[in-house]
Amino acid sequence: MGTNGAKRSENGYQDFVNRRLDRLERSIAQTDLMVRRLVRYGVSLRSDVRRLDEAMTRLAKAQARTEDNLAEATDKLNGLIDIVDKMARR
Repeated sequence: MGTNGAKRSENGYQDFVNRRLDRLERSIAQTDLMVRRLVRYGVSLRSDVRRLDEAMTRLAKAQARTEDNLAEATDKLNGLIDIVDKMARR
């Protein structure tokens, strides 16, 4: 009976170890899946950031052109206002 009890105890421990190993393997597989997803999202985010940076550069250049055009239009408008004021005073 002593040998039988030891076998049951050994089998019980082995079952415990196998269950624990299965849980660890599942946990590792889930972690691996999450890491792969994070890597994929990271690559996607880098691409998005690069595109946004390029768009911001284009927008900054367009804004500068708009400001130049506005300054030119303002100067012309001020010149026309001066001419009209002088004509009105005659």
